[in-house]
Amino acid sequence: MTAFAYELATLLRAQEQARVGDPEGAYAMPWYLVIGTPGSGRTTAIKALSMSWPYGDTAIPMNLPEPLCTYWMPEKAVFIEPESVVLGPGRTHGKLQELCNELKDKRPREPIDGMVLVVSAQQLADSTDENIEELAKELRRYLIEVAQALAADVPVYVVVTAYDSLWGFGDAFKWTPERRDEEPWGFALRPDVAPAEIPDHVKQQLEGLGARIESMCFAKLSGEEPADVRSRAFQHLLEARDLLRKLGDFMHIIAMANSFERAPWVRALVLGSGTPGTGNRLRYHMAELTSLGLQTPAESGTQQPGGMPMHALIDAVLLPERDLVPTRVRWRDDILLLILLIGGILAWIALAVLALT
Repeated sequence: MTAFAYELATLLRAQEQARVGDPEGAYAMPWYLVIGTPGSGRTTAIKALSMSWPYGDTAIPMNLPEPLCTYWMPEKAVFIEPESVVLGPGRTHGKLQELCNELKDKRPREPIDGMVLVVSAQQLADSTDENIEELAKELRRYLIEVAQALAADVPVYVVVTAYDSLWGFGDAFKWTPERRDEEPWGFALRPDVAPAEIPDHVKQQLEGLGARIESMCFAKLSGEEPADVRSRAFQHLLEARDLLRKLGDFMHIIAMANSFERAPWVRALVLGSGTPGTGNRLRYHMAELTSLGLQTPAESGTQQPGGMPMHALIDAVLLPERDLVPTRVRWRDDILLLILLIGGILAWIALAVLALT
């Protein structure tokens, strides 16, 4: 029995109470492992995915002084968020493997339906190229550890949150009623994309996402907004370009193939803000400007938060793909195996009868 046995048993009881009589049992709802560094905004991202919470939007109580994971159960899915003892620079060696082993024990056919990788746009924007490489390698290592422990290619869905921290966000992405039905800011790859081709496809999709952000900013520049609003929208464009370059470097390391290990199976990416802000921090070329004696403005002057919701990721991407993970069929559910088994038993009985006569 692992240290996670009680926690996952409690999670299964909570799911059974939520889905009384569901014939799927432990597989009634898809389970997702939420990967990310401590402080990356995983909890905020989970709550920002436009899900309904009929059982309450608080974590499932574990009645333990220090749970190893935080468990979330909205209406349509279960999210498992490992704590710092499992993920992070101070993690205990072997705990992630223990978690995977317990998941295989509790749901042998399909331990998890995917991994949600949460990364903070604010962290990427504030990082040097060397820091981004270190972060990407660390998170890639977690993804590969899980896939190897489960002996399966597990779909990875990347959520880039805290985009609202970029300067001018509230001006470039001012929320209006007509934006309620807009497409999510992200992309999903076709399931038939070969693993070796994923980095190139991700690069192309990020270029398309960048073009869409540019279009949003240019629309503000050519509009009737005050001059300071248009100026901040243009500055946001510069900030966004720099962020997307760093995000491209990050994703290349996450998805690239090599001869020593199977690369993570990246399926989709969404960009947004869990808690919408105005974007009050100027970053683009500030090191050069500071060296010239210029100081960063304390406030941007943006009047209201912008909007870049991470809606539709659950219904449009995660749930339709819940069967992508190869399912291990139980022997008693495998019709062909049962037919062969019964046929073998009958043949053995027939041979035994013939031998006696």
